[in-house]
Amino acid sequence: MNKKNLKLLLSFYRPYRGLFAADLICSLAAAGIALAVPLGVRYIADTLLDAGDFSLVLRAGLALAALVAVQALCTYFYDYQGHYLGAKIERDMRARMFCHCQRLPFSYYDSHTVGDLMSRISNDTLSLAEFFHHVPEDLLINSVKLAGAALILLAVHWQTACIILAFLPFMTLFTIHFNKKMNIAMTNARESMGHINSQAEDSLSGIRVVQSFAGERIEKEKFSRLNRRFLEDRRAGYQSESRLYTGMEVFAAAIPIAVVVFGGACSPAGKHGDLRLAAVPLVYRVFHRAGTEPCKHQPSAPGGPHQLPALPGAYGHAACRKR
Repeated sequence: MNKKNLKLLLSFYRPYRGLFAADLICSLAAAGIALAVPLGVRYIADTLLDAGDFSLVLRAGLALAALVAVQALCTYFYDYQGHYLGAKIERDMRARMFCHCQRLPFSYYDSHTVGDLMSRISNDTLSLAEFFHHVPEDLLINSVKLAGAALILLAVHWQTACIILAFLPFMTLFTIHFNKKMNIAMTNARESMGHINSQAEDSLSGIRVVQSFAGERIEKEKFSRLNRRFLEDRRAGYQSESRLYTGMEVFAAAIPIAVVVFGGACSPAGKHGDLRLAAVPLVYRVFHRAGTEPCKHQPSAPGGPHQLPALPGAYGHAACRKR
């Protein structure tokens, strides 16, 4: 994605600056509370329980419950309003694309199929709606959680933190590798869907001619061939996705095992008890989410092989090509 396209994408947030800011604030609050709750549990277990004052334990528990309630409200807000924000931007983008298509010259439609343009207006804008909603939130939430978890672990026990953080480069390389494969397969699937729409539009708009010359079997074979290609592209995408998530589950399971083995081999009994209550579950969740969530909602357009049609003052010539 070049700078010009990125600037265009960011411009769609402008009418909804207030909602977008509230969405990010709630995301940040939810991420901060997710880090604070395990620390509160650790404090209750390590300090208040030893003091034997149940009233303090009860008050601390109520305070944590209140934080969880605030986290739930923030999560509900950014999940609901964030999706609604993406839908609003999708509506604006689709309306702008449709108005632009109405102003295109006849020569453009001579070399581009209507079905292909319909796929760009419908399927690609739907993917971009997910992009507008999830990417800013996921970047903010997972960055805060990852940095916060690392700082907490380093403060609690830096040796164990180094063992846990040593997994991060391998997880990053693993995620990048399979995420690229998954994005390629998803891009191919969107292209295949555009070809299916084009073929269906051509066949159904000329149905009288097809039936007059008994061409149903030929049209069916064309459609079946494109349909099989689409299925194969989806299969490749699901295969890469499954490999990615399987690998992340393995990494997430290996982290607590490494901590337990390291603690048992290098420390006297009971020295790492506080980590069992707070640090290990925290990093388990943070690393698991940070390694899998951001790759779920990445559109193939714009900037991919099958770009959006030209928009006034934004893109150059239309990049949708007739296959």
